[in-house]
Amino acid sequence: EAGYALHKPYGAGWVFLGLSCSWVGDAGAYFIGSRWGRHKLIPAVSPGKSWEGVVAELFWTFVTGFIIYALHTWGGLVCIMYPPYLTVSGLFAVSVLFTCAGVCGDLCESFLKRLGGFKDSGDFFAGHGGVMDRFDGFLFNGVIMCFILHFNS
Repeated sequence: EAGYALHKPYGAGWVFLGLSCSWVGDAGAYFIGSRWGRHKLIPAVSPGKSWEGVVAELFWTFVTGFIIYALHTWGGLVCIMYPPYLTVSGLFAVSVLFTCAGVCGDLCESFLKRLGGFKDSGDFFAGHGGVMDRFDGFLFNGVIMCFILHFNS
């Protein structure tokens, strides 16, 4: 997905936005959900994932995207190549899509780990579940980015 995106206008900006939102949103979901999460999402697949974590992921995904938007729009940060057609309301819509895709990616990866009898997908990032846990949400977000890039170029 990233290879396709990088060859499109503003593709690098979308990849940066997707990675940033995915990682910060996932971290926010983990910290908020593990501390205050009481309503489990799908305990048979991912016992730690909660609805509170999903809401936190949406919040942090939007905040991250808005910071990038603000730095580009008002701060003069032009190295990111932020897509000029992505407004704040569009950013919120993309945040909702990224959150849904990120949660689906997390759940799919958790399901595969459960099928294989593993708790983590590796130990490269101690306490974070492995390398795949850093990219599972982004892989699903990449599909959304490719659709957006395809129809906006």
